[in-house]
Amino acid sequence: MVTNVKHGNQTILKNKKYNMEKQIVKNEIFWMSNDNHIRWKDIKHIDFQDEDIIQCSHDEDDDHFYVSVLRYELETDEQFEVRKKQIEVMKELSKERRYQQYLKLKEEFNNE
Repeated sequence: MVTNVKHGNQTILKNKKYNMEKQIVKNEIFWMSNDNHIRWKDIKHIDFQDEDIIQCSHDEDDDHFYVSVLRYELETDEQFEVRKKQIEVMKELSKERRYQQYLKLKEEFNNE
C-alpha cells in the first residue's frame, strides 16, 4: 500500500503499510516570504544540489512573493524513530476502534 503522509514540513513518499525501514522524505530546506521580489542574495547561501526543487510564487491578494526549496533525502534516525512510534500509536488506536465497533455490533446482534 502506497501512502503520502504529511508530517510537519515533510512528506513521506513511499510508505508501505507499517514499513519499518528508512524511507525517502521530501524536506523543505528553505522557505521565504517577502513583500518585494526575492533576489539572489536571499538564496545564495543555500548549498543547492542537482535534484533540489525550487518553487516560487506570487500572491496578488497580499502582494507577497514566496520561495521554497525542497529536497528528497533519506529520513534521519530521529525522523525514523518518530515515524515508528507514530505507527505503533496508530496501530493501537485502530485496534481500539475496531474493538469498540465489535462491541457495538455484538450488542446489536445479540439482542435479536
